[in-house]
Amino acid sequence: MSDQVRARMMHGSIGALAAADVAYLSRSMVMDGAVSERDAEDLIAFDHLVVAQAPEWTAFFVAAIASHILADRAPADVVDGEKCDWLFDRLAPRGRADSPRLMPLLLRIMEGARSVVPRLPAFALMQLRAALITGEGAALAGRHHPSRMVDAHDVALIRRILVAGGGGEGRAISREEAEVLFGIHDATIGAENAAGFVPLFVGAITQHVRAASGQRVAPRGLSLQPGKPAGGPSAASVPLAPEVAGWLAQRILRDGRMTPAMVALRDGLLGPEAPIGESLRALLDRAA
Repeated sequence: MSDQVRARMMHGSIGALAAADVAYLSRSMVMDGAVSERDAEDLIAFDHLVVAQAPEWTAFFVAAIASHILADRAPADVVDGEKCDWLFDRLAPRGRADSPRLMPLLLRIMEGARSVVPRLPAFALMQLRAALITGEGAALAGRHHPSRMVDAHDVALIRRILVAGGGGEGRAISREEAEVLFGIHDATIGAENAAGFVPLFVGAITQHVRAASGQRVAPRGLSLQPGKPAGGPSAASVPLAPEVAGWLAQRILRDGRMTPAMVALRDGLLGPEAPIGESLRALLDRAA
């Protein structure tokens, strides 16, 4: 990006950028052939000055920063810990981002990567959880939203984050992601959540605990499809690892009550063919 372009960007329109301004910036970056680290940092700094509803800017900004992460920083098409640190330090230096472009950007990066470290989808889920608790925040993109409730749009967004977070390799749900999912569940206990939340939550947690116990599981894109039962017929013959069973019991019983999601999770894992371990079975039966 030339100094002339940088000056135009930093002293030009603030608010809803004109389409001509965005086109000018886009042509400049195409001519340069790459988005440098300085370019990316300037764009992120300027993004804070742009109003939420700026579709031309959103498309340009998301494409430019995603290209910087996936193509212009090594390793290509891989989101590693170093890239995550760079993103977090610039997008959310205090732990919570305020740009409405955050979620589209994270999704674009994860969906374009062949490998993604678990911290990135967990971070996206944490941003959504914080917004769900208060009913406002960048992750909601300006939607009117009651506090402490998961609606149908949230369910679709959680599913998209989880599927994208597996990268092209479609690895299983990580412990980091599972912890945030439990956090979303715990923050919305008693709410009239959308009907799709419980099966999505149960499917994701079930996939995590089975994969963490060494069982073979379907890729995220398949196991988290709407209406698809969690796990598979062969999973019931393999017990959960003691560490995983202990974590699951502690997580399920954290608030001392069995919610519909916890009941569904228990029933799915403690079926007649699922030898899950007597300590976990006793804990869950006692809580019921």
